[in-house]
Amino acid sequence: TLQESLHGGKSFSDAEAKRLVERVFKVLAVAHEEGIFHLGLSPLAIHQRVGGFSTTEWGIIDFCLTPRKGPSYFSNPAGADKRLASIAAYASPEQAAMSDKVDHRSDLYSLGALLFTFATGTPPFQGNTPEQIFYKVIAQEPRGLSKENPAVPDDILEFLNRALHKNPDHRFQSVAEMMESFHGSLMGRIVRTSLPPPPARASSPDLAES
Repeated sequence: TLQESLHGGKSFSDAEAKRLVERVFKVLAVAHEEGIFHLGLSPLAIHQRVGGFSTTEWGIIDFCLTPRKGPSYFSNPAGADKRLASIAAYASPEQAAMSDKVDHRSDLYSLGALLFTFATGTPPFQGNTPEQIFYKVIAQEPRGLSKENPAVPDDILEFLNRALHKNPDHRFQSVAEMMESFHGSLMGRIVRTSLPPPPARASSPDLAES
């Protein structure tokens, strides 16, 4: 998984990071077109596999045909390893609040949180427990990008603020819209920052390939 790769100290070149981001966009777009939402997207759900001619490609695992309820998918990993509490930062505000109104835009929020991590080096919210992080996801704004990393351009700041908006109506409304905005001004800059090494995964869940 991406989580394991980063914990192992893997660093990503610009080209590798670009391929990873583009692949996640494409896989998520295909799933959404079929009416399938992940609702648990995080570094734990992104994995690399060997393809033809010993090439490798990134994909998303553990899609669920039955929509997940609440934020448990993001909090359960911490039950096995407390260091995995940071996974809660990838839950959308509506998931963290256990709202019944959860749709594909929660996946777009989670993807925005992943891109935030690329841009700044840390997830948008941090805490010692999933509950602490869920509270911040619901009630607080992500740490100011300009303060955390003055080198982050204004267009990246604008992109991430929209991707991580508390109100899903004010986020990107589709993978295509989000991908167009990303490619239009950010590709090649946001991916230059390597993600920090997150903790290792304690155990492997049942996987469902997309």
